[in-house]
Amino acid sequence: MSEAQRHSEEAPAEPTDEAAAPGRLRVVLTHFRDAAVHHWRRTLAAALTLMVLMAGIALMWTYTADLAIRAEREKLRESLAALDTGDYEQARSLVRALLGSGVLPRDEHGGPLFVLGAIKMHDAGADTLPERRRTSYLVASRYLRESQAYGFVDGREKQALLMLGTSLVESQQPTQGIEVLRSALELKPATGGPLNAAIHRLLAEAYTQLRKPNHERALAEIDIVLAAENLPAEQRVAAMV
Repeated sequence: MSEAQRHSEEAPAEPTDEAAAPGRLRVVLTHFRDAAVHHWRRTLAAALTLMVLMAGIALMWTYTADLAIRAEREKLRESLAALDTGDYEQARSLVRALLGSGVLPRDEHGGPLFVLGAIKMHDAGADTLPERRRTSYLVASRYLRESQAYGFVDGREKQALLMLGTSLVESQQPTQGIEVLRSALELKPATGGPLNAAIHRLLAEAYTQLRKPNHERALAEIDIVLAAENLPAEQRVAAMV
């Protein structure tokens, strides 16, 4: 056998297409696997970035909203302070701005409605025309009823019920007024003090306004007022009129 024939027999056979196919398939699959892993990682990173961004936006929005609500609550405190000093126009301006902003949570509207009721009662007291006066008290009673539904301002519940009872009596709703004023007497302090004296005086007036006036009950309420110690002179006079 010649040298050429020997080399020809010993040389490896060239791979056929059928033999090379599995290798190419493995390469293709490996490429797709690597691409899928890379894509999955990029997708996960993008999702995590989006989640962090959304959480940051939500946190910032919550913080901003909280600051706005605090500012509106401060306006309410200022309007109440203005009421206490008799600055009704300042109280009116503040509470209108407060309600107009739409920021204060709806379940906290009892405070602004209380202020509006007090302002309308002041307007009614300054009106000299009986019909307009009665109408203003009627509007005040509606503001105060709404305030009661939302919840009166903490620490002013007895005052608010006195105001509501007053507006009801002055708008010729004595039966409802008596009911409200009686409930006001149940709040502490139950006796003594200018608020209770005013409540008993209004009860006396309400009993005389009933379709069948109850003068006996009215006189009993007046006696309670006159028996009160340290009663301001103006309230004593008002009870006797």
